[in-house]
Amino acid sequence: MANYNNSNSNESIDEKVVIYSLKNRQEDGINLLYSTYGIKIYNLAYRMTGIHEDAEVITQETFIRVCQHIDQFRGDSQLFTWIYTIAKNLCCQLLKKQKVNNFAALEFLLHSNCDQGTTETFSDREKQFLLNQIKEGCFTGLLRCLSFYQRMAFILYVILNLPVKDVANILEKSEGAVKVLVHRARHNLKGFLCRNCSLYDLNNDCRCENLMSFSLDKGWIKRLDGNHVEEASFITPQAIGVEIEGIRKVTELYKTLIDHAPPDDLVKRIQDVIQHEEWAIPSPKKV
Repeated sequence: MANYNNSNSNESIDEKVVIYSLKNRQEDGINLLYSTYGIKIYNLAYRMTGIHEDAEVITQETFIRVCQHIDQFRGDSQLFTWIYTIAKNLCCQLLKKQKVNNFAALEFLLHSNCDQGTTETFSDREKQFLLNQIKEGCFTGLLRCLSFYQRMAFILYVILNLPVKDVANILEKSEGAVKVLVHRARHNLKGFLCRNCSLYDLNNDCRCENLMSFSLDKGWIKRLDGNHVEEASFITPQAIGVEIEGIRKVTELYKTLIDHAPPDDLVKRIQDVIQHEEWAIPSPKKV
């Protein structure tokens, strides 16, 4: 499960050492940089786009640009905020090409299909595995209904647990503006969930178990197989009760989601691109 409580791990590395290593084209610098920020950048990109392939491309391009343009890094900001800013700009470029989602359309989709139920019988382990995917998919869909800056502020502050000051630097906005963005994002997400989700109000019609067959038919979720045994660990009724109680506190829902990791070979592919181009690509005037 996701755990971003140590997201401020930028303090655990010596940025001067990393910058020196990168400027001197040392592979250790790339490895340290990626091991510290790779998963965070990937999760930022995935939560922004909702598509693993897009998150992979954004993550790869972020680290390639960091290495290509490290000589132009003047130290006006911390290295990690510069990295996040590059990822933010790449997300913005990609999302401009995509259709904008809205809460009304998502609401219609859920209510049009949540009463179908399921004719299949699943074991407790299989059912929990499918329900986890549905909850993940619902959250991803909700995030995509937020405006770009509400979504980005919410992900950075609530999910990745960055301080308001750092989020403000990344978004190039005031701290007050960031707080407003996060407040509005929370308000919009909580309003949707309280109107629709049965985990918030038992009188609501939308129940995860009623979406299993529909989601399987659409290919949005996958069935349990031998490769997913650990992901489908059985949850006791007591644990479910604790989780539901936590879900009623809107931000706690997002803390229990699976931590997405980029492909194991992504850092090797980044290194190959950088070494092939010998870190000699001209940089634009402003990064």
